[in-house]
Amino acid sequence: MDAASLKQMIRTQYLSWRQSKQDQNQIHRINQALFELFMQVGRDYPALSEREQLNRLVMQRKGCDEAAAYEVMRIAEESYAAWPHARELNLCDVMRYLAVREFQDAQGDASWGVESIAASVRAVVPHQLCPVRLKQPYLVERRKAERSQVD
Repeated sequence: MDAASLKQMIRTQYLSWRQSKQDQNQIHRINQALFELFMQVGRDYPALSEREQLNRLVMQRKGCDEAAAYEVMRIAEESYAAWPHARELNLCDVMRYLAVREFQDAQGDASWGVESIAASVRAVVPHQLCPVRLKQPYLVERRKAERSQVD
Protein backbone atom coordinates (compact mmCIF):
# COMPACT_ATOMS: atom_id res chain seq x y z
CA MET A 1 0.00 0.00 0.00
CA ASP A 2 1.46 3.32 -0.99
CA ALA A 3 1.42 6.45 1.16
CA ALA A 4 -1.35 8.19 -0.80
CA SER A 5 -3.82 5.30 -0.45
CA LEU A 6 -2.93 4.90 3.23
CA LYS A 7 -3.53 8.60 3.76
CA GLN A 8 -6.87 8.38 1.95
CA MET A 9 -7.91 5.35 4.02
CA ILE A 10 -7.06 7.13 7.30
CA ARG A 11 -8.87 10.26 6.15
CA THR A 12 -11.99 8.26 5.25
CA GLN A 13 -11.97 6.46 8.61
CA TYR A 14 -11.51 9.72 10.49
CA LEU A 15 -14.35 11.47 8.64
CA SER A 16 -16.62 8.51 9.28
CA TRP A 17 -15.74 8.53 12.98
CA ARG A 18 -16.28 12.28 13.18
CA GLN A 19 -19.68 12.04 11.51
CA SER A 20 -20.64 9.26 13.90
CA LYS A 21 -19.71 11.42 16.89
CA GLN A 22 -21.69 14.35 15.51
CA ASP A 23 -24.71 12.10 15.00
CA GLN A 24 -24.41 10.74 18.54
CA ASN A 25 -24.27 14.28 19.91
CA GLN A 26 -27.35 15.23 17.90
CA ILE A 27 -29.21 12.16 19.19
CA HIS A 28 -28.22 13.00 22.75
CA ARG A 29 -29.44 16.60 22.36
CA ILE A 30 -32.79 15.38 21.01
CA ASN A 31 -33.22 13.01 23.94
CA GLN A 32 -32.17 15.63 26.49
CA ALA A 33 -34.74 18.04 25.06
CA LEU A 34 -37.45 15.35 25.09
CA PHE A 35 -36.71 14.43 28.70
CA GLU A 36 -36.67 18.07 29.83
CA LEU A 37 -39.98 18.62 28.06
CA PHE A 38 -41.45 15.54 29.78
CA MET A 39 -40.34 16.82 33.17
CA GLN A 40 -41.93 20.20 32.37
CA VAL A 41 -45.17 18.48 31.35
CA GLY A 42 -45.11 16.60 34.67
CA ARG A 43 -44.73 19.89 36.54
CA ASP A 44 -47.44 21.60 34.51
CA TYR A 45 -49.94 18.72 34.60
CA PRO A 46 -49.28 16.68 37.77
CA ALA A 47 -52.85 15.35 37.94
CA LEU A 48 -52.69 13.67 34.53
CA SER A 49 -51.98 9.97 34.19
CA GLU A 50 -48.66 8.85 32.76
CA ARG A 51 -50.25 8.09 29.39
CA GLU A 52 -51.88 11.53 29.26
CA GLN A 53 -48.55 13.16 30.15
CA LEU A 54 -46.91 11.22 27.31
CA ASN A 55 -49.64 12.48 25.01
CA ARG A 56 -48.92 16.07 26.12
CA LEU A 57 -45.21 15.48 25.47
CA VAL A 58 -45.97 14.41 21.91
CA MET A 59 -48.38 17.31 21.38
CA GLN A 60 -45.85 19.88 22.57
CA ARG A 61 -42.85 18.38 20.78
CA LYS A 62 -44.56 17.87 17.44
CA GLY A 63 -46.93 20.84 17.69
CA CYS A 64 -49.92 18.65 16.87
CA ASP A 65 -53.41 18.13 18.22
CA GLU A 66 -54.52 15.43 20.63
CA ALA A 67 -55.74 13.00 17.96
CA ALA A 68 -52.46 13.20 16.03
CA ALA A 69 -50.51 12.73 19.26
CA TYR A 70 -52.50 9.59 20.09
CA GLU A 71 -51.73 8.28 16.60
CA VAL A 72 -48.01 8.87 17.20
CA MET A 73 -48.30 7.04 20.51
CA ARG A 74 -50.15 4.16 18.83
CA ILE A 75 -47.34 3.80 16.32
CA ALA A 76 -44.73 4.00 19.10
CA GLU A 77 -46.61 1.32 20.99
CA GLU A 78 -46.71 -0.94 17.94
CA SER A 79 -43.04 -0.28 17.28
CA TYR A 80 -41.61 -0.76 20.77
CA ALA A 81 -44.20 -2.06 23.24
CA ALA A 82 -45.84 -4.86 21.26
CA TRP A 83 -42.89 -7.19 20.75
CA PRO A 84 -41.63 -9.62 22.01
CA HIS A 85 -44.32 -9.35 24.72
CA ALA A 86 -47.17 -6.88 24.76
CA ARG A 87 -46.54 -4.34 27.50
CA GLU A 88 -47.60 -0.88 28.56
CA LEU A 89 -46.19 2.03 26.59
CA ASN A 90 -43.66 3.99 28.64
CA LEU A 91 -41.62 7.17 28.41
CA CYS A 92 -38.61 5.45 26.84
CA ASP A 93 -40.76 4.02 24.05
CA VAL A 94 -42.23 7.41 23.17
CA MET A 95 -38.86 9.18 23.40
CA ARG A 96 -37.22 6.53 21.27
CA TYR A 97 -39.90 6.79 18.59
CA LEU A 98 -39.78 10.58 18.52
CA ALA A 99 -35.97 10.61 18.46
CA VAL A 100 -35.84 8.08 15.61
CA ARG A 101 -38.33 10.12 13.57
CA GLU A 102 -36.52 13.41 14.23
CA PHE A 103 -33.11 11.91 13.50
CA GLN A 104 -34.29 10.27 10.29
CA ASP A 105 -36.04 13.46 9.20
CA ALA A 106 -32.78 15.36 9.73
CA GLN A 107 -30.39 12.73 8.33
CA GLY A 108 -32.47 10.93 5.75
CA ASP A 109 -32.69 7.17 6.03
CA ALA A 110 -29.88 6.64 8.55
CA SER A 111 -31.15 3.42 10.10
CA TRP A 112 -27.81 2.64 11.77
CA GLY A 113 -28.54 5.33 14.34
CA VAL A 114 -31.46 3.43 15.88
CA GLU A 115 -29.23 1.51 18.30
CA SER A 116 -27.49 4.72 19.26
CA ILE A 117 -30.87 6.28 19.97
CA ALA A 118 -31.90 3.45 22.30
CA ALA A 119 -28.61 3.75 24.19
CA SER A 120 -29.01 7.52 24.42
CA VAL A 121 -32.54 7.20 25.81
CA ARG A 122 -31.25 4.77 28.46
CA ALA A 123 -28.46 7.21 29.33
CA VAL A 124 -30.80 10.20 29.69
CA VAL A 125 -33.85 8.69 31.40
CA PRO A 126 -33.69 7.22 34.92
CA HIS A 127 -34.66 3.55 34.69
CA GLN A 128 -37.51 4.07 37.21
CA LEU A 129 -39.35 6.16 34.61
CA CYS A 130 -39.34 3.37 32.05
CA PRO A 131 -40.72 0.33 33.83
CA VAL A 132 -41.63 -2.72 31.81
CA ARG A 133 -45.19 -3.67 32.73
CA LEU A 134 -46.72 -6.51 30.80
CA LYS A 135 -50.16 -5.75 29.47
CA GLN A 136 -53.12 -7.35 31.10
CA PRO A 137 -55.74 -8.67 28.65
CA TYR A 138 -58.47 -6.40 30.02
CA LEU A 139 -56.29 -3.33 29.34
CA VAL A 140 -55.92 -4.29 25.70
CA GLU A 141 -59.68 -4.54 25.33
CA ARG A 142 -60.23 -1.25 27.16
CA ARG A 143 -57.74 0.55 24.87
CA LYS A 144 -59.45 -0.87 21.79
CA ALA A 145 -62.78 0.44 23.09
CA GLU A 146 -61.22 3.87 23.78
CA ARG A 147 -59.76 4.01 20.28
CA SER A 148 -63.07 3.10 18.66
CA GLN A 149 -64.76 5.93 20.59
CA VAL A 150 -62.16 8.44 19.31
CA ASP A 151 -62.74 7.36 15.69
